[in-house]
Amino acid sequence: MDRIAHSTAVDIGGGRRGFRSEDTVAGQEGTVVTATHLNATQEEMMAIIEKAGLAPDAGDLAQLLRAIRSQRLNFVTAAGVGGTANAVTLAFAPTFVDLADLVGVPLVSIAEADNTGAMTVRVDALAVTARTWPDGTALLPGDVKAGALIVERYDGTAFRMQQCLSPTQVAALSPRTNLLINGDFQLNQRAFAGGALANNVYGYDRWKASGASNMAAAGFGLALTSGEVHQLVEPAAWGFGNLASTMMTVSVEAPSHDLAVTLGSASGVITAGAGRRSVTLTTGAGDNGNLSLKIARSGGGACSFNRVKLEVGAGASPWMARTLQQELLLASRYFTAWRIATVNGRFGLGMLIDNGDFMVNLPLLVPLRTGAPAVTYASLNRSVSFDSPITGVSSSAAYGNVFSVRFTSATTSGGPFICGLQAATAAAHLSLDAEL
Repeated sequence: MDRIAHSTAVDIGGGRRGFRSEDTVAGQEGTVVTATHLNATQEEMMAIIEKAGLAPDAGDLAQLLRAIRSQRLNFVTAAGVGGTANAVTLAFAPTFVDLADLVGVPLVSIAEADNTGAMTVRVDALAVTARTWPDGTALLPGDVKAGALIVERYDGTAFRMQQCLSPTQVAALSPRTNLLINGDFQLNQRAFAGGALANNVYGYDRWKASGASNMAAAGFGLALTSGEVHQLVEPAAWGFGNLASTMMTVSVEAPSHDLAVTLGSASGVITAGAGRRSVTLTTGAGDNGNLSLKIARSGGGACSFNRVKLEVGAGASPWMARTLQQELLLASRYFTAWRIATVNGRFGLGMLIDNGDFMVNLPLLVPLRTGAPAVTYASLNRSVSFDSPITGVSSSAAYGNVFSVRFTSATTSGGPFICGLQAATAAAHLSLDAEL
């Protein structure tokens, strides 16, 4: 496009050709507006509007503004992206004719493949130029993912990426629900001291040994000296009918060694390294019950890892801890323990009758998974005017948020009595196991 080029054009300053109005009184001829100039002006503006994907509309006087504001003019469609994973070509229409014209211009494209090393970009027929991070750092394998939306600017030396997010990476910015309970091993209602566990024996809340194992909590993770750690996931507790044929991701932080992961009938490996590491697996069609997750060092031996997460979907989303209170409520559906480390500390009150039966109702934080949990206890006394040891459990049941238990103890006379359930030693506890 150029300024008016008719002989009647006038200099409007700085050698610029422009228009003047006709003045019949002064005998001044006006500048002739030529069809060539009007058509050029029209087509220049229409090129912007149409390039932005807008349909010309005589009744819309804001199309040029919207076209410029849309930033579509610097977007390369899929047809314009070519080359290889590491040597990308971008074709624009109209083409750029000089790299200098690109300085500071944001270019937008969609990556076609994962990169495998340092990258270059060639815009139209211009020189091949490095693509880097904003600080000039060269790209490493996997920095660019297929489908990533890339925004980059040429600074006279390189195309520096301002944004590079794939759909998976965008999704990963929002933490998804962790289907594991006590993924950071902070809950320990069983008072497990760490060490050896036999097959299927629980240590830290919701985690048990698969085969003979040896483990200990360390910080917000687990040091697994040998064997395999195992958690069963109850889909219904998370609102799923089942998790069969479902793409899921298992992730941990800073695994010391490669980890063998078994999820239902699927298996894979999380590679060792810093940061959050993951493997995405698809469960089998037959994995339609409680879902088993097992983690061990690949090839056997000792390993450590932190903050385990299981989520539905591809790619690991960030770890986001629930509060300790929330985690305890989730875990208490499967296991609840009352512990009093003070001799004569009271668990609750109940009714003692002559034959020694002692009936107590205790409150539950949440309803148990089953109404018939396995009951274990140690160092419990019944206490009226004197203490007498609890000798057994004759019956028990959980009803909503109440656990009702009938203990046995020595016979008495003159009852019934209001009686206390108390700690005989500092090791006193009463535990309810409703694990899967």
